[in-house]
Amino acid sequence: MTAMRFTVTLCAALAVADCAPSTSAARPSVVIDLLPALGTAAPRSTTAVPSPPPAPARARSLLGVWEGTGTQSNGDSWPMVVQITSLAIGECATVRYPSLSCSGEWLCTETSDGAALRGQEHILEGRSICLDGNVVMSLTVNDDLSWHWEGDDHGRAMTAEATLHRAASGG
Repeated sequence: MTAMRFTVTLCAALAVADCAPSTSAARPSVVIDLLPALGTAAPRSTTAVPSPPPAPARARSLLGVWEGTGTQSNGDSWPMVVQITSLAIGECATVRYPSLSCSGEWLCTETSDGAALRGQEHILEGRSICLDGNVVMSLTVNDDLSWHWEGDDHGRAMTAEATLHRAASGG
């Protein structure tokens, strides 16, 4: 049995613009030799096949789901989950404090190139436990979310801080 050779031109698969027959020497192709002794196909490149472009770097953005633990100025702490859905002025995020049975929405009042937001937190569920307040969020150098909250508890100023991490399933 003799060896068989197949040449496959890769113009369509690689979206090569000029693959006319007159440029056959430059057409990307793969030669496959069927070797009877081994009974296997051995691909061998005869011309340079262009590599696909590298994947674009993930843009740093506040958009996505963030999780972590908030700590209040009085020492209380609680888990929190934030989903930032918009970088525009207006409704931009939702927040849940699962252990407190509270949830709310954030209305953004200022944005900065998708890397920082300032807004107001309005509690929609659990108003007897959680308070409305002002929030500031920004990306850290480690691509985490720095979160700061300020509010008023019956005339007493309260603050809370957290460093939130992208959720594995939402980020």
